[in-house]
Amino acid sequence: MITLPAMRRAAWLLLLLVACSSKTKTASVDQPGSCLALPPALRFHLEPDPRGDGLYWMEAVEYFDYLSGLRSFENLIRYDLRTRTQSIITDHVIKPLLFSDGDVYVRRSYGDKKEFVHVDKGKRVHALTPDYLDVEDVLQVDEKTFALLADGDGVRAVYIYATDRPRPRYLADADVLVGVDAKHVLIEKGEEAVAVDIATGEKMPFKNVPGATTEGVLAYTVENEQVHATHLIKGDDHVVIEKKGLWKLVFQRDSLLVRTAPKDDRSEAYLVEDGKATPLPSISGGTSVYGTARLGTRMWALIGHNSANSILDPADTVTESEVCALPSGGPVIWQSRIVPGRYLAKSDKLMGALMREAPGAGVQVAEDYNYPVAVSVTMATEYARRDFTKMRERVGQIHEAATKLLEDPDVRTEVTWADGWIAIRAWRRDRLRESTSVGMGDALLSTPDDVDVIVKDLVNAHVDGNFECSGTITNTHAQKLEHLLLRCGTERAYSILIPALEGNETLKFSKLWPQGEEDTWISPLFEVTQNGDLVQMIDEKHERQTERLLDLCERQYQASKITLLTHTFDKGYTLTFWAPAEFVDYSDAERFGVAKDLYRRFQAINTIYDLDPGSPISITISVHMHSETYDYDGVKLTKR
Repeated sequence: MITLPAMRRAAWLLLLLVACSSKTKTASVDQPGSCLALPPALRFHLEPDPRGDGLYWMEAVEYFDYLSGLRSFENLIRYDLRTRTQSIITDHVIKPLLFSDGDVYVRRSYGDKKEFVHVDKGKRVHALTPDYLDVEDVLQVDEKTFALLADGDGVRAVYIYATDRPRPRYLADADVLVGVDAKHVLIEKGEEAVAVDIATGEKMPFKNVPGATTEGVLAYTVENEQVHATHLIKGDDHVVIEKKGLWKLVFQRDSLLVRTAPKDDRSEAYLVEDGKATPLPSISGGTSVYGTARLGTRMWALIGHNSANSILDPADTVTESEVCALPSGGPVIWQSRIVPGRYLAKSDKLMGALMREAPGAGVQVAEDYNYPVAVSVTMATEYARRDFTKMRERVGQIHEAATKLLEDPDVRTEVTWADGWIAIRAWRRDRLRESTSVGMGDALLSTPDDVDVIVKDLVNAHVDGNFECSGTITNTHAQKLEHLLLRCGTERAYSILIPALEGNETLKFSKLWPQGEEDTWISPLFEVTQNGDLVQMIDEKHERQTERLLDLCERQYQASKITLLTHTFDKGYTLTFWAPAEFVDYSDAERFGVAKDLYRRFQAINTIYDLDPGSPISITISVHMHSETYDYDGVKLTKR
């Protein structure tokens, strides 16, 4: 039984580990089935150079934030097929990648906005939109004309940019840029879908196709496992790919890629150009086509690895890809690697250790944006049953025996048991030490032995015209702590000094600061420092709240085998859950009953966190081993 870690979209699949074949830098001809000699990387949006002697793509630059969360931005890369070298054209680019007169036109992030830029043949970057515009989408109308969807000048609207008239021209208010033809821009505004004449601004209604992937004016959908195309202006529909399959549609600049995720190590794909489908070679080895680019008579492709070790579609994860020459016929074998390339040399030792420590478990080196890299272990038959002591010991064993073989302190260990409980062992820069958390989803409890102090009965708020900071603080260890500073507000002037806290001693602290109308407003913030260094602490109130939330999680699992994934608050609570795989086989009435019970039980979250009992709650249910997702608002259950 393969299960998903509670905090990962990706899961595991054990594959044979063999690298793609690559030609050397001196090769004069790229043989079909060969790959360019490139280092491992996250690559996207492959395009041919209009000059005919190179390829463009976007490539992620991965970096990590202060708490080891993965971040990235994309560089625009050009690969010269004559010299066999790649160069960075510019940075912070955003799809799509477009061309006019051989030059690149692309969106680029600048501060908190996205601008439309021109990269000339000298690699100079020219911003084509004023600073107040934030460009959300771009489509190319013809060789010299682009339609831009942008915020910043009144309500969101579509603007026309032409290379021979290099200033954006307002066309129409719009929420969504749907498609284009030579004379029209197709938009949605509220409930209205209209084709706007580029020259006159006249509007003509059309019927949009919800959920479609639109290329030009053709809206593509998958219906009954066949690919259909609907002409949005004419309204006619026809089948483009009759062969049935679990097809996924990928928008490309001037074509549509239709692909399947690898199944039994094999994937299929079609390329749709001008409404006509051409089969691409089938691929074996656990890889699949992520994108294509036709350069002369040669078809190039991004061949995606399953470096996330996923049982789902690797394209939906953070995963690496190669640039390879497709043969004219198939099948072709490109063997996938199952770990990120930087860990490839250590993968055999890692997988061997994991097999010894957790035989039969699902394993992966998981990467996800805004989250630390983790060795994730999903127990297939082992249950935690909320035994926090056992969970802490187990994750510690795996961390020491397996994860540390990667010799990367930023990589944490996550163990998820068959009943949804999770334990995490991690080093963090703000602690300069390792610590263990246990719980379910993102509802996690600290480990008292990992912290220095426990704070109880904390009041850190405005009370009766004063700002009060009070409670008790306990030293969790036998060693005395000296020179502690309890910071109560964002301004450090609002702090309490504790000269010494003996081993295992508990002290009360209390201080009032007047808060008059003319006084600077005191914003609450509580932390403990020692000689300027952050002291690790547990806020007992927060831990009690988490315990009560975990009580709900435990009862919910017993009722329906549903487990918590995340809980977030913004004007109301949003909760996400994993449902067991059989949830897809339930009747509509059964699914509704489960969602209703889930909603009823978790109404208590408002009480737990001292919120208004009427605060809104929304629930999302994702189904284990499937791509199906459901939303419930207390009244209606909707399938996405």
